[in-house]
Amino acid sequence: MTNIDWRPLEQFLRGANRFVVVSHVRPDGDALGSSVGLAEWLDGRGQTSLVVSPSPVPPRYDFLATPGRIGHFGIDITPEHLNTYDALIILDLSSWSQLGALSEWVHGFAGPRLVIDHHVSQDEMNAVVLKDTRAESTGTLVLDAIRRLDGLEAINPVVARALATAILMDTGWLAHPNMTASTLTDLADLVKRGADLAEIHRLLFQRGTVGRVRLLGEAMARVRLEAEGRLAWSAVSFADFARLEALPADTEDLINHLMSIDSVQLALLFVEQRDGSVKCSFRSRKLNCAKLAGDFGGGGHRAAAGATLEGPMAVAIQQVRAAALELLDHALKADPT
Repeated sequence: MTNIDWRPLEQFLRGANRFVVVSHVRPDGDALGSSVGLAEWLDGRGQTSLVVSPSPVPPRYDFLATPGRIGHFGIDITPEHLNTYDALIILDLSSWSQLGALSEWVHGFAGPRLVIDHHVSQDEMNAVVLKDTRAESTGTLVLDAIRRLDGLEAINPVVARALATAILMDTGWLAHPNMTASTLTDLADLVKRGADLAEIHRLLFQRGTVGRVRLLGEAMARVRLEAEGRLAWSAVSFADFARLEALPADTEDLINHLMSIDSVQLALLFVEQRDGSVKCSFRSRKLNCAKLAGDFGGGGHRAAAGATLEGPMAVAIQQVRAAALELLDHALKADPT
């Protein structure tokens, strides 16, 4: 259960019939799973929904992108088409920068808008905001909304699979400290409604490409340890993708391998983007990653966050490493053990 009063959502849904559902750039399992789960539920209520992504759907999530379910903005979805919809629902983000190519259209959208999110960061988006930063995933929030408004009977196997994917990926398949007893209860409810967790695991983790394996090997070979092993970081250049026949989406989860090193308290992964900017991911079991990412215009959660720096790569690495080492030094002085 969350601490959100879902009556504003119920009122919002009564005020329109055709909904655009959007999430953030470089969509992950929570962004896509919560979006598809919400949209399928809306369709089951007799309303109409369209999930639109500002970025291509990564191949590992193609089982969520069934034909006609998710549109790619600017490729098969135009602003003119989106303007025929009544209302907008924004999931798994609260900042303009995370909307990417969709930002300009969202700014100009004339209809009502609503945000459902679990991140700490928050921009003014001229929307009804329903947020619980204690929730492990946005999928958790969508599940809670459906349970409160329509009951579990409203969840079909497609909704169940999508929401289970969201929850499992944002908890690191139940390995992250944000997992609680209620997480297990939520997943049990979704299994009862048709989610096959073994099949979801197969679809996510057992359909890799040789390019992804090569990229993992390259990134791990570049790992550097500092601060007596408490800091681990690695970097992937944009040129690596073509050379290794990998995709940018293949970097998802790479940082978790850095956190598998016993001495590591903070991990950083730098990924160069096509435009030369650098996306940095932060992971820690004890330190505040959201605050660290916030120093570079990013955000996220205490244990996992991200930011995008202008680049070039060497400059971005130098800046973030310096801040990370300072954070680790303060933490060591506060708790020498």
